[in-house]
Amino acid sequence: MKQTIKLKQIRIDGGTQARAKIDENCVADYSERIGAKDGFPPAVVFHDGTDYWLADGFHRWHALNRLERKSAEFDVRKGTNRDAVLFAAGANGHHGLRRTHADKRKAVSLLLADSEWASKSDAWIALACCVGSDLVADCRKGSDIFKDIRTTRDGKTISTANRGRPTTKGEKQADDLEGQVADFSTGENPPETGVLQMEPAGPFAEVFSAKAEFAAIVQQLGKTLSAVDALRKTEAGTFLSEAWQRIEAAVKNAQQEVKFSAPDRVCPYCQGEKCKPKGGLKSPCRQTGWVSKGVKGPGK
Repeated sequence: MKQTIKLKQIRIDGGTQARAKIDENCVADYSERIGAKDGFPPAVVFHDGTDYWLADGFHRWHALNRLERKSAEFDVRKGTNRDAVLFAAGANGHHGLRRTHADKRKAVSLLLADSEWASKSDAWIALACCVGSDLVADCRKGSDIFKDIRTTRDGKTISTANRGRPTTKGEKQADDLEGQVADFSTGENPPETGVLQMEPAGPFAEVFSAKAEFAAIVQQLGKTLSAVDALRKTEAGTFLSEAWQRIEAAVKNAQQEVKFSAPDRVCPYCQGEKCKPKGGLKSPCRQTGWVSKGVKGPGK
């Protein structure tokens, strides 16, 4: 809900800043653009009934303050300071000033500082922060708080002390690429209110918990496509431009294939009993008891 609020009512001291630091050049640029009525989207705040916690738009807030604006329009959402923190962790993964590597590590550190979020899997945190799982693993090693706590896919909390492998140079380069270009096409953002739905317990709990990994792959494909798009617009990408349409179609097709191959629900045909194929035909669930998002139910 959009609402005009006095700047002095906005709380920016609640640990919701997910960037390593404020970029003064960006603030100056935003000040000019806001002054010129450039149509900036409103910053996002969470209201807990008493305070308005700034979750997304710190550079915009500082720009408004520099312009000595007394009030401004904000996107107000119902939620607590904690909801604002989780939203902030992934807010700049898709828009705004490109995140630096330090920004991404700061976002991950916000979640690792919370006992509940720190116990989540690397894939869960990566999806919430719009980063790669390898960066989360690297940050977890360097975190003094809950760094050895992990929740497995079957819901067990385990210690991961002295486990894992060093992040390779190639993985660090891939992580550095994330956030340097706008996300292209996934549209699958982390939850805004800080609640990620848990998959139902049962024989397929581990399978269904892999949804986050599928979503992360779709997201990474989108970012790769963005990187190719940025490169083709440079002089070095002259010949790459000739292949752009084929590359774009191939990557978007890959995104769809991965998205609709993700585990989705118990098989509606056999109710988890593992369909028996008849007449040489493939069973809808491939005799697993569950189906992907791309499998339609009976009568559909």
